[in-house]
Parts: sequence; structure tokens; C-alpha cells
Amino acid sequence: EGLGILAVEAAINAALSVIRDTVNTALKFPLI
Repeated sequence: EGLGILAVEAAINAALSVIRDTVNTALKFPLI
């Protein structure tokens, strides 16, 4: 169960990173 939670958190973090990069590219403005 612990590994599943870690996998979910890793997937969420990866998705957020992709979204953040996409938004930054679209806006041409660095978001924190």
C-alpha cells in the first residue's frame, strides 16, 4: 500500500511538472 501511495504521488508530481512547463511556455512567463 505504501508503494502505491508513493507511485500516485510521483505521478501527480510528474503531471504537475508537465502542466507547469506547458503553462510557462504558453505564457512565456516563469511561474513558481
